[in-house]
Amino acid sequence: MTEVAEMTDQYLSLFEKFERLSGPGAWFVPVRKAAMARFMELGFPTTADEDWRYTNVASVVGTAFAASKPSNDSGLAQIIEPLRIGSDVPLLVVVNGRVSQRLSSIRTLPQGVRFASLRQAMEQEDRPSAATWLGTLATWTTRLRH
Repeated sequence: MTEVAEMTDQYLSLFEKFERLSGPGAWFVPVRKAAMARFMELGFPTTADEDWRYTNVASVVGTAFAASKPSNDSGLAQIIEPLRIGSDVPLLVVVNGRVSQRLSSIRTLPQGVRFASLRQAMEQEDRPSAATWLGTLATWTTRLRH
């Protein structure tokens, strides 16, 4: 139980550090803070929770996570190039969870299709859509125990 409490505190510490960084989506801060407060109240789900009865999250609880850092994608061009189907076919390249603008080719996306990082969507590109969906699909506000 102590390990779970320590990991929960670690997630809170990381969250507080993340909150201090400047970033997009000031409109989303209240949702993010409410979700973290709810996590601190409920903790990690267990197999005693109906929705999690077949999923043991112990390995997640015991893992220390950190934000990924931008990586050098310079050596990947020679690997990616043979995978290109054609200059008119979109290619999205993600390296360590981050889109590589240099290796991607999204000039030819079909009409109505947009591609942006979550940061871009929250900052400028598609705020109404991001605001519509973020924090609404997962039912993080309740946890039922049966």
